[in-house]
Amino acid sequence: MEVHAHSHTSRKKWTHYFWEFIMLFLAVFCGFLAEYQLEHKIEKDRARQYIISFYQDLKTDTAELARLMTIDKNKLAVLSGVRYCYDTVIRDQGTSKCLEQIIRNSLSFINLVNTERTLQQLKNAGGMRMLNNEDADSIYGYDNSLRRYLSFETSLLQERQTNLRNLYTELLNYPDMQVLRAGADSLLTGKRGQLLFSTDKKELNKLFNQLTEYTQGIRTRLTFMAGLHAFAIRL
Repeated sequence: MEVHAHSHTSRKKWTHYFWEFIMLFLAVFCGFLAEYQLEHKIEKDRARQYIISFYQDLKTDTAELARLMTIDKNKLAVLSGVRYCYDTVIRDQGTSKCLEQIIRNSLSFINLVNTERTLQQLKNAGGMRMLNNEDADSIYGYDNSLRRYLSFETSLLQERQTNLRNLYTELLNYPDMQVLRAGADSLLTGKRGQLLFSTDKKELNKLFNQLTEYTQGIRTRLTFMAGLHAFAIRL
């Protein structure tokens, strides 16, 4: 029987294991840092894209707000004559010519259609967390102001518009109402001399009260839009 001598390798010192651990730890830690920096850069780039996109949306919104403000200022220039027209009609119920332009400027209003593609992405896709606190707070503030304006437009102002339009249907002569709906340049009052189907004082009082409420609604809407426009410009 042959006896083989076992070769023994020298045992590694504890310092060897220590340095192996240090090297492994550094490799994992550096990998973590690299991944963190990469994710941070990706989020920073994405936040920049959100800001650029939101800036473009704001440019569209401010242009639309400016357009609607110009339209409403022109409407108010006409509607401010409601009291004078009331006095004229009450004094001579056969004269309703002053109502023509007032009716034209109170048949409808143009809704604000805002650009909200980026806002929805920021809120629904967790984009707000990528922005710094100041930017996020400013965008939330603009969004809240926009929501309040749209609530006013679709509730109070729309209700006044609907009530007034229904009253026109009751009080205006059918041929003139059709001309108004068609958007023609002039009504038939020059030929027929009578715009209102009824000149009952109670009905006239109701008409001019609703015209005054509608005028106040347009004035409030203009104030709302001016504030929103200024907010968007600052933002």
